[in-house]
Formats: sequence, structure tokens, C-alpha cells
Amino acid sequence: NIIFVMSGRQKENTNSLIQGFNAAIEKMQLHQTAEIYKGDGQISSDTETNKLAENLIDFIRSKKPQTTALLIEKDWLAYEILAVCLEKGIKVPDDISLIGIEDSDPSELRCIGLSSVRIELIEVGKQAADLLVRIINGEEIENKPIAIKPTVIMRKTTATLI
Repeated sequence: NIIFVMSGRQKENTNSLIQGFNAAIEKMQLHQTAEIYKGDGQISSDTETNKLAENLIDFIRSKKPQTTALLIEKDWLAYEILAVCLEKGIKVPDDISLIGIEDSDPSELRCIGLSSVRIELIEVGKQAADLLVRIINGEEIENKPIAIKPTVIMRKTTATLI
């Protein structure tokens, strides 16, 4: 069972992340065993981040004990969830796997070792610059999304099932 963990703070990319998660779950026919967990959006301090992580782990223990993996909206939130797991005796990745989104620098540290989805910002910048130059040159630009494949960076917080 997989839970996509979101802070609940509404951002520009929130709906896109939810749509992408739902599309992947549907494609893999996991809709019966996947869900989205949203915090209340009040994440402006370490205390509130810790509260979200504590509430999530309590939710999993009481209502979703069969959960095997968490996909977490941001690495900073994944760090706090990892800390709460360790405090509560939950072994990562033996009991539950964690993977964040953005591949922040601390994720590489051996003491953290967070698996993460890296958004290829260099490619995003290239595509944006290319579009800007084309617009400046008077080219017609289609109003459509541009897909840039992310990279999954596997570290020590994610177990394989096989």
C-alpha cells in the first residue's frame, strides 16, 4: 500500500502532482491500495512539520498498518517523517519505504540517505530559455505542457520488494 503525503499547502504544482500520482496508480492498477494523505496546510514551523509527521504515523498505525511506502511531496517533509519513524521504532526501509520529491542536498548525506525524485531543473531552464527565444523571434508557440522526465535517485530509505 502506498500513500502520497502532502503538506496540504496549496501550491501551483499541487494539482499536477496529484494528477500524476493518480495516473500512475491507475496505470499500475493500484487504486485499491493507494491514497493521498494531506496535512492541514499550516506548515510554517518545525513544530507544525513535526505534528504533521506524527499525525501521519499515527494514522498509518491505526488505520493503514499495511502501508509499505510513502511518496512525500517535499524532501524537507520526508526528513521529518524519517525522524518520527526512527523515534517510534519504525524501521526504514524494512517496515516502510520513503521517497521524497526534489532531491535536496541533505538527501545525499549518509545519515539521511533519502531516496528522492530529482526534478531536472537544468532541463527546465533550457526549455524555458528556448521558448523565450522563440517568442522573442516572433514564433507561434503552442500553449501545451512540456514533459521533462525526472530522475529517481535510490538511496537507503527505499526497499525493493523482489
